[in-house]
Amino acid sequence: MSYSIIIIIICFIILFYILFIYTKQNEQIFNDKLILLNEMINVSKKNIEEKLLSQDNKYKEYIDNKLNTQELLEKDNNNNNNNNNLIKPLLLNNIIMDRDRSVISDPLYPPLGRTERPIFDSLIANYGNNLFNYPTRGSVDTFRLLGYLVNSKNKRDSWKLFGRQKYPGSSIGDFYVIPINDNINEMKITLKDTMMPNEKIRDIYALPQSLTIISPLFESSIYTVIELDKADLTSPYF
Repeated sequence: MSYSIIIIIICFIILFYILFIYTKQNEQIFNDKLILLNEMINVSKKNIEEKLLSQDNKYKEYIDNKLNTQELLEKDNNNNNNNNNLIKPLLLNNIIMDRDRSVISDPLYPPLGRTERPIFDSLIANYGNNLFNYPTRGSVDTFRLLGYLVNSKNKRDSWKLFGRQKYPGSSIGDFYVIPINDNINEMKITLKDTMMPNEKIRDIYALPQSLTIISPLFESSIYTVIELDKADLTSPYF
């Protein structure tokens, strides 16, 4: 009888030892995972800080260029004709450089290419003289954020939708999208009817609920259109 008790005690000791070793191993695995998680968090925080700093620097550069252009405009208005001949080339260059930067970094500027210089310089000079920019159908609308396109199968594949009324009194609009992705946030894609075989984003007052886009830059699955609520003019957030 005593021999059986000894055997039972030895078995319990072995069982407790195995449990102790197993617990230690799990604790070590947990600690390793915790260390790895902390390292991943630190790397992510560093990447976010670098991206925020990069975006902040781009914004500061954009504002500085805008301010430089405004200063040149003021000088151009205050100087005589002889000095204007020296300032205008620099002013024109700043205007075109601001325009090109806006295509890349300003989400409210549409994705439009331009004619090569110096032909474009002449066009801008004539534009400034009101030779070609007189609105024959009334004042034009500017682009604004209308909503979002969210892929029905991959929520990470989402896009910001921008649009404007093409002509005053018309529901037809111009539209483009920007991906909600830090790695490619400088990309802008114009939405054209030929890219949308079924429902189309065409009427700025009646956006479709879903959309299929045929393009190498988009997935083949359906995108849900999430439209922003309209501003309440009785609210301070108009």
